[in-house]
Formats: sequence, structure tokens, C-alpha cells
Amino acid sequence: MGSLLKEVKVVKLDGRHSHKGLFDYMLQFNAWSGLEKYQRTLQYCHAQWGPTVDVETYSTLRWDTVKRNYQFEFGPHWSYLARYGDYRIYLTEQATSWIKLAEPWTS
Repeated sequence: MGSLLKEVKVVKLDGRHSHKGLFDYMLQFNAWSGLEKYQRTLQYCHAQWGPTVDVETYSTLRWDTVKRNYQFEFGPHWSYLARYGDYRIYLTEQATSWIKLAEPWTS
């Protein structure tokens, strides 16, 4: 992985992370210099795995469909969070493997 990983941090989710039950990894982007890389990576994820919703909406919908025994209709590979100064992309293990190879934030 390139030197840009200082601006894009790959974090394996564990019990301290609120979305561990949904995803395996998160990409954290530097708050000031990472917005452009975040946007490129969002575009890559959308092209690879289709549309999704923000992680908080995803979580609510996911658990609600489980409780009601409905089929979950959103892409299972990724989601995102965008707050002022806090840019994250949540990924499954398989999606993380692909994205580490592609490094879309460098293109």
C-alpha cells in the first residue's frame, strides 16, 4: 500500500466500533486533506458494488428488517459516513481486500 495510507487509514472493526455487526473494516480519511480521496473512493465503491445509504440509516434498516423478517434490499458490501471533518467508508472483508488492491484514492 502506498504512502497515502497516512491520509487513508484502514481500521479493522472490533467491539469498540458501533457498526461491527454490519461491517468488518472502515476506511478513515484525513479530515482536511482527505475529502477528495473520500469522494474518489465513494465513486469507486458505487461503481463496484452499487448504491447504498449512510451507515446510520443502513444500520436502522438492517436491524428493522431482521426484526420483521423482511428481505434486506440494500447492498451488503459497503456504506459511508460523512460528517464535518469525519469521513468514513465501511466495508466487508471481501470489499476491503479489493479496495486495498485498487487504492482508488490515488487515481
